[in-house]
Parts: sequence; C-alpha cells; structure tokens
Amino acid sequence: MAESLPESRQHDLLRKPELASKFPDAVELHHSPVILICGHGGRDMRCGVMAPVLEKQFQEVLEARGIFTSPGTDEGVVDSPDRAYIGLISHIGGHKYAGNVIVYIPNGMKYGDSTVPHPLAGKGIWYGRIEPRHVEGIVEETILNGRVMGIFGRVQSRESVPSRTPLAPGAWKTNLSRPLPFLGSSCYHRHLASTTTPAKPGRLDLRALDKKWQAKWQADGAGGVGLTEGGSSHTQGTREPDGSEKPKFYVLSMFPYPSGTLHMGHLRVYTISDLLARFYRMRGHEVLHPMGWDAFGLPAENAAIERGIDPAKWTMDNIAKMKEQLRKISTSFNWDREIATCNPEFYEHTQRLFLRLYEKDLAYQAEAMVNYDPIDKTVLANEQVDANGFSWRSGARVEKLKLRQWFFRITAFKETLLKDLDSLADGWPERVLSMQRNWLGKSYGAKIKFPLVVEGNGGQHVDIEVFTTRPDTLYGVEYLALALDHPIVLEAAKKDEGLQKFLQEAASFPPDSKAGYKLSNVSVTHPLRAIDPESPHIAPSLPVFVAPYVLSDYGEGAVMGVPGHDSRDFLFFKENANPSSISLVIEAESGSDSAKPITQEGVLNSRCGKYHGLHSREAGKQIVNDLKATGGGDFVEQWRLRDWLISRQRYWGAPIPIITAETAVLSPCQKRTFQ
Repeated sequence: MAESLPESRQHDLLRKPELASKFPDAVELHHSPVILICGHGGRDMRCGVMAPVLEKQFQEVLEARGIFTSPGTDEGVVDSPDRAYIGLISHIGGHKYAGNVIVYIPNGMKYGDSTVPHPLAGKGIWYGRIEPRHVEGIVEETILNGRVMGIFGRVQSRESVPSRTPLAPGAWKTNLSRPLPFLGSSCYHRHLASTTTPAKPGRLDLRALDKKWQAKWQADGAGGVGLTEGGSSHTQGTREPDGSEKPKFYVLSMFPYPSGTLHMGHLRVYTISDLLARFYRMRGHEVLHPMGWDAFGLPAENAAIERGIDPAKWTMDNIAKMKEQLRKISTSFNWDREIATCNPEFYEHTQRLFLRLYEKDLAYQAEAMVNYDPIDKTVLANEQVDANGFSWRSGARVEKLKLRQWFFRITAFKETLLKDLDSLADGWPERVLSMQRNWLGKSYGAKIKFPLVVEGNGGQHVDIEVFTTRPDTLYGVEYLALALDHPIVLEAAKKDEGLQKFLQEAASFPPDSKAGYKLSNVSVTHPLRAIDPESPHIAPSLPVFVAPYVLSDYGEGAVMGVPGHDSRDFLFFKENANPSSISLVIEAESGSDSAKPITQEGVLNSRCGKYHGLHSREAGKQIVNDLKATGGGDFVEQWRLRDWLISRQRYWGAPIPIITAETAVLSPCQKRTFQ
C-alpha cells in the first residue's frame, strides 16, 4: 500500500533496507480490497473489545455478497476482486475513539464486473467510531460502489480532509431485502492518502429518507407517543407490569398562533418540550404532551378581509399547514388532545367562566379613554402605540376616544396579589418580584382638595382631589395639571378651538412630551390657604394646564405641579409658564445643585410657616392632619394597578355571552349562544 502514500513518504520507507528483511513474505495486492481494524485496547479498552466483533461482521457481510475473506496471516495469498483481506492493527487514529477502520482499495481493482477502474482505486479511507450496524453500508457503498460516506460524520482532523459533498439520489440502492444501515452522527471518515483524482461523490436524498421514516413512524404510532391522527394518548399503557399505575407527567407548551408558518422560535420551544416528553416516557412515565392553537386574533381577521374569505377558513387552513410542519420535525404531541380556541367546544368554557365572573360583579362595562386605531377599528394597548403616536399594526395615527368597554375587576384582588409575591421569594429573582410589586404599585399618601372655579355660567365651583405621596411639598405647588379626558377639559374644549386642536394632536406626542395647554377660564385656589391664610408665599390662585402626562385613571385625573421638587414638573413648568424663578420649600443638602429640583426628603425652610424646621415626614403628617380638620384632605392608600380592559377584539374573538337590549339592559346568556 506504499503507492497510496505521498512520494516523499514512499521514498523514506523504501530507502530503508531493513524493511525488506523484516517482511520477506510481503505480497503486493493489486485487486483485493483490504479492511484494517484497530485491535488496540485504547484508553477505555473499547477498541480491543470492538475489533473481533467488527471482524466477524465484515466477514458475514462480504461473504453474503460473494466475496471470500481471508485473515491477514493466511498463506497462499490470492489477489482477486472476489477475495478480501481483514487484518487487526494498532493505533489507528490514536487512543481517542473506538471502532476505527481503514478500507483500502488497490490500484488495480475494477468497478464491479467492468473494466472501469474502481472510483476509489489507490485510496485508503478511514472511518471512525464504527459499530457493527455500519458495516453493511461501508461494504455496499465504499467497496462495491466506490463512494465515501462522509456526509454522516465528523472529521477528526480538518487539515487532512478534503471537503465532503452529499451522495446522489439513489446512492443507497441495494439488492438486499432489508435497508442499508444508517451511519449515524457518531461516524466520521478521513482520506488517508490518494494517488488518483477522487471521483465525485453522489448526493443523498434527505427528503426521501425523511418521507420514508415519517410514514413508518406514523404507521407504527411512533411507539405509542401520539403521532398518529386521533391516536390514543394512552397507547403505552397506564399500568406497570405488576399492575401498579405508572407515574404521570404533564408537558404543556405555549400554544402557537396559527400564522401558517413555523419559524425558528417555534422549533426551539417545541424541541425543548418534546425532549422533556420523550425523556419521561423513557423513564416509564405516562406522559401527556398536548398541542393546541391560540386561534382568535385581529391578524387573522385582517388577512381574511384582504382575501375575501371567512376568518374561520383562513385560520383552519393555517392550522392544517402548521400541523403538518410540526409532524415533519417529528414532535411527539398527543394529537388526540388537540384544541383550537376558535372552536365553540372550547370557547363555551370561556363564556361559562365569564358569566360566573359577571354574576360576582367581577366583569363589568364602563367608559374608558382608549387608544383607537381608525384603520383596524380596534382598541390598542399602550405598547402597540409607537413613540410618535402611530399604531404598530396599521401605521395609522392613533386616536384617543372614550368608549364603553368590558373590564375584569382584578383590583378586587390587589392585596392578595401583593401578599402572595412573598411566597415566591425563594424561587424567583428579586428583580422580577420588584417589577411585579411596582406594577401593583401600592403607595401611601394623601388626597388633597383643590377648589377649582370655572368662569362663566355663574362661576362653577368644583373640588378637584389630587393624590400625592409628598404632602410636605404643598408649599411649593405652582400649578394644577388635568388629564386630556378630564370632564373640565372636555367641557372647556367645546368653546376653545385651540384646546380642540391640542387634544387632537396630543395622541401623537411622545411619552416624555412636556407639551401643555393653559386653560384660560379656569383657576384653582391653593389648598393651604385654608390653614395658613396669612402666608405671603402662598399664591391666591394657581394656573390650570392640560397635560398629556397626567393619567385619567390615576386618582381623579389631576396632578399638582411642584417644579422645585419634581423633575417632570420642573421641565413642564419651564416650558409652559416660563417662570422667572422657581420656589424651593425643602432645604438643599450641602453640595446640591441649586439649578435643579430637590427631589429627596429634607427639612422645610422658612417659606413653610409654622412647619419650618420640620423633617419632610413629620411636616407631611402635620399638614395633612390640619387639612383633614378643615375637610381639605386626608390620608389614603393608592394603587397603580387598574382593572383589566378586555374589549380588544373586533369580530374574530371569543364572543362575550351578554345581550344588550334596546333599553341598554345587559342580559347574560345562560347557554352557548354565539357560534
């Protein structure tokens, strides 16, 4: 086999005369293939164990094809294509892997019964990690058909291996009654040397292989794991051989929205759940691994409108496509437990739960200011409106409308929700728990009454209640801000064209906008004049602004502005009032920047009358108690949590089982009515 080595290496070997003396009976083969199997023990002794097994397997496979085998030590060597030689050698590929085999095709070997040279003539091919199940493929493909089976494996040394190409369609054809074994991912090869130009390998038809095995798995039920249509999820049996029940395990993935096409995110998520399901089945568990479809939604409705078809047909067609795609990645779902949220058999349970909430006054209708998409004609969450006030769905400018909507009264459980977070302290990251607490937003403060006067129509007097966590800063209040949909604002807009234009444009303002609109016919009296009427530092009247940053559902949709002690108020007041100076009522700590608001607690200064010298916490308590005595304020508890607005669908959504009569009376349906 020296001819298969590089010329420089041949020269090094052949110039040594001692080689001839050590191998006086050496015979040069020109027609007989040679299989060399590593017989060394290796680090884990597996080569030593595997070698005789592989030798026997090669003998059986070769002789089944009419090729007689002879051990490498036989006398009377016959050099013929119907004779193969098997030998055990040491240290092929080092000690790292077991099952190393070299297949050598001599220079004179022909392709079958023809006179055409064998495609691998003059080559030695190294296959690593070979097991008995791989032998048939090596004999058929490499020895008989001249193809290197590198597509299935890894290469140990990239520097010494030429690039590999797939086998051609039909490369696995054989006259055997059983299919050829598959060289799995543990098998790899390397060309040892070559003195001829390698033949172009064929191409493996992976699609045909996949189709073949998918059909077999579906026909067999994949061992009872629910791959067959309508197959029982209990085909594995629910009891052990001794009659005891198998342990149960439930694997539930998030149901996909039936867009019609799987993406890599789907593949990742369902691979993880499938691994868990298969793992527990192998451990003897009875596993339930269902699949379903989160099938309602506005995208399906819009797509159906564009195509002039029913959303139900569009959705069900997409489900069929995605179901077939999930089958093709060989997931082991229990398809007999399949559900789709758009089916009446499913959403009747949703309706039943809704009615139970309605009976307990936990589902109700109320008017609310919402983000309305005029193109999609639906309500949007705040997260669906971009920084410029446009819908991320349709691109339309979002409108602020007051609509009658359905809500779930989740605020009824706010204390329970907050308290139960403590039970998660040992298993959840503190960052997540903190986010949840902030979302619930429990805070303690005070509600302060601001007497407001609307000029005209006899001078309307209204008390506006404002929630604050910093009553100690009341001496620094410079203005009052109202939400866009506050009743006072909406009433004023009827006579103020400038305000109407501002309200129309406000929906497109970015979240951090400091834009405001001063109400010309509305003023408010400073609440502290009720308890400190002689103070020269309390303005008799404060301006009232309309401000997009004020949330209508926080408190009563009104916020007191303290520019000296709140960063947002500071920027808003400078932009809209252009003051010559801003009052500070909390003493600045040493080193504080006097050009910026002082937002931390401190000691009240001389502008605060009898509260001068008190710390913020003590001063806040005394101020609120004094206001409480005059009916101007009180201590309260406030939450950021709001009831859940659920009126987000248009047509293609779970029907709300309530009938609205002409008299606007709501009547619950006692059975499934909408389908």
